[in-house]
Amino acid sequence: MFAKILIPVELSDHPQQALELAMTLGRPETTEVMLLYVVEPRPRLALEDEDDLKEDFLDRYGALVHRAHARLGRLLASLAARGIPGRGAVAYGHRGETILRIAQETAADLIILPPVESAAQHNGCGAAPVRAEVAAYARCPVLLLAAP
Repeated sequence: MFAKILIPVELSDHPQQALELAMTLGRPETTEVMLLYVVEPRPRLALEDEDDLKEDFLDRYGALVHRAHARLGRLLASLAARGIPGRGAVAYGHRGETILRIAQETAADLIILPPVESAAQHNGCGAAPVRAEVAAYARCPVLLLAAP
């Protein structure tokens, strides 16, 4: 059984398969599920000095961040209804690097990556390279889920 399960989610994907698997692989009394949404800036926006750019970044991406928080809230409510404790976070940066960093910071012992529907749903960045990056460099097991 796993104690800390990290599930990166998108606004357009359907992470139900990943949530169901997390509930199967964990126990309500010992497992925490962390849902993560990563806001990745367009290539023209560099986050080299995060403090200076954060305000500009939030101006550009404020609505997206708001939708992400709402989505995480709904997903967390579905976990809570089944007795699985969880928390959600919105992070900023390159998707692959940020998922890996958050997994390490939270001591995740499993990452579940939901199925990918299309690269167009990922702001043109393509999810396949992110999935490959996370699978290759994670310090814990990674489950790459296929579309049902």
